[in-house]
Amino acid sequence: MKTLKRCIHDKTGATALEYGLIAGIMALAVVSAFTPLTGTLGSSIEAVGDRLVSSGSHD
Repeated sequence: MKTLKRCIHDKTGATALEYGLIAGIMALAVVSAFTPLTGTLGSSIEAVGDRLVSSGSHD
């Protein structure tokens, strides 16, 4: 019981935990923001790749 009380009142590592939570929330926001763009981005990259392949096939 003493150990539990000591852990509850111990603030060591609280700042690191808060920064970890903030980083996690920011990562989730970035992933959520860029998910709709993946189809467009993938199509653009594929088009560039196709152009590179077709430009390299001219002998």
